Amino acid sequence: MAAAQVVASDDFSYTGALTSNGWVAHSGAGNKVIMSNGSHATLDQSSGSGEDDSLVFPPFGATDRVFASFRFRVPSGSPVNPDGQGLYFAHFKDSATSFRGRTGLLSPASAGDFVLAINADSSDLGVGAAWPSDLSFDTWYAVVISWDASTGTSELWLDPTCGSGSSITHTGGFTGDAIEAFALRQSNDYTGLIDVDDIVVGGSFADVLPGTGSFSSSCAGCAGATQAVSGSPNIGGNVYYSVPNATGILFGFVSVCSQICPAGCSVGSDSSILINGPDVMLAVPCDPALIGGSLFSQGVVLGNGGCSASIFMVDVALSDTIQTTFGS
Repeated sequence: MAAAQVVASDDFSYTGALTSNGWVAHSGAGNKVIMSNGSHATLDQSSGSGEDDSLVFPPFGATDRVFASFRFRVPSGSPVNPDGQGLYFAHFKDSATSFRGRTGLLSPASAGDFVLAINADSSDLGVGAAWPSDLSFDTWYAVVISWDASTGTSELWLDPTCGSGSSITHTGGFTGDAIEAFALRQSNDYTGLIDVDDIVVGGSFADVLPGTGSFSSSCAGCAGATQAVSGSPNIGGNVYYSVPNATGILFGFVSVCSQICPAGCSVGSDSSILINGPDVMLAVPCDPALIGGSLFSQGVVLGNGGCSASIFMVDVALSDTIQTTFGS
């Protein structure tokens, strides 16, 4: 069991300004406001002042390592064409202006459209670490980045798979910063758009591992019991289940959603496994056979409303049932 290590996320499923949906403008507030269209956010790299936004979370420690994943795309209709110093558009930050793990684009090295690069603490991506092959316009890429406060090292993975895969690293000259935000940046040095989606920030690679997994509600709860699920529902990822005040969490493999008392409480699955306590961490094995499979979870709160004691000898409340579908 463990407390959730996913500290922030955004899938941009809303329409409107990021600053109206949990983000904070730390520079250029109100200028070229970063917007979500209900699918992804778009950064406008163009002349004039532009808003830079932060997704804030509880600070990491001065020796901690922080991870983030996101997807990005550079549309060909208005491509960003950086020079040798590059254009960084995503990074970690502390409460002030210490920007770490700056991630962005460099000019292509050969016949491609651009190169992905990272610099631990400088805006000059050209002296950081660059991905060894060019990338293409109009293509969504999944990225994981990290910054280690104890060593000053940043690492970047491109389209990672279970077991992490290849990466590039760059070590800067600063350590000990308490990271408390993931930031998106708009530059006035270049012209073009960058689309960003599916941001997840956490304390390990497995917490933020991108993939095709998903969460969905499959059966309503009763008596106010609620369940929160976070993490990476992909092979090799970590998933965190939390039901406040729960006696335990039920896990099953078959959805049933069967009402068990007049109060409307329903069991959401075959409930094959019960784990005591309100919080459970599941480490998903690196087994391709799990892809597309589902696990159903539901919290049980004894002695608190819901089905009355006249039926079960004790009052019972059940949370909603969450279906975790594992992805690649």
